[in-house]
Amino acid sequence: MKFRLNISVLPLLAPIYLFFAFPLPATADQQFAQFISRERESAIGAEEHPKILRQYGGVYDDVRVTGYVATVGGRIAANSDTPGAGFRFTVLDSPIVNAFALPGGYIYVTRGLVALANSEAELASVLAHEIGHVTARAPSSITGPWACPLGARCLAH
Repeated sequence: MKFRLNISVLPLLAPIYLFFAFPLPATADQQFAQFISRERESAIGAEEHPKILRQYGGVYDDVRVTGYVATVGGRIAANSDTPGAGFRFTVLDSPIVNAFALPGGYIYVTRGLVALANSEAELASVLAHEIGHVTARAPSSITGPWACPLGARCLAH
């Protein structure tokens, strides 16, 4: 049986081609180009940051732990696709085991997650994962309870 491409389906294939035509920085996946500026991402992160602190009990008050997380995260960020992005690492005072990121370089881990990590490598892998979300500039991949509204809000501006 001989296969023939019907030319009338080409307009239907164009959106699929466009979807895969634009690479994102960190992943090299072909995705849509970004819709918001880095400045807007930073503004969204700065606006949401105090809300996160309230929701998770504030910043964990142990300079050794917060400094350690910032040091490990800083080494990873310096080797990311956007080393000058100005990542901010925050340890939240919550026993819940969680990590997430906001646009603009805001990376969060809970004290519960830090306590559970058996090595610096385990902590580094979590931080690298969250840095990847920010570097990819993909609002839909930003995790947390506000992810869907935040993603919709990013696209609305």
